[in-house]
Amino acid sequence: MPDYSTDNVPVPNGTFRMAAGDVVLIKLAVAATEAQQETGLMNIHTLDPDSGMIFVWKQAVHESFWMENTYVPLSIAFLSSSGVVQEIQDMQPLTTDLHTPRDSYLYAIEVNQGFFSQNGIKVGDHISLHLGSPAGP
Repeated sequence: MPDYSTDNVPVPNGTFRMAAGDVVLIKLAVAATEAQQETGLMNIHTLDPDSGMIFVWKQAVHESFWMENTYVPLSIAFLSSSGVVQEIQDMQPLTTDLHTPRDSYLYAIEVNQGFFSQNGIKVGDHISLHLGSPAGP
């Protein structure tokens, strides 16, 4: 996966590839700095159906997420360094419940709640990131 752990990176497009061979495209904003990660999707009231945010760290972390000041119900996928989905959790708006995965992760992707299940994305599936236009199948 490309290195998005710097400021001023272009918005990537993600391509989820499922075990069955299906492909799902998604547009992702990048949260790579501590300030971007602390803000995340706070204070937004709508999120396009095929959009989300990817959180990127320079090394694996085991941090928790919460939904304070976040108005949109979200699902979050925690991913390994190779882009494999390790765990998916649903998060309710305006709560301070902590969402902590079992294992350390290098990436986390937040999308509208239900996006992963509606698109057949599950644990073990893979995402690749591309700058500009999404890559095809």
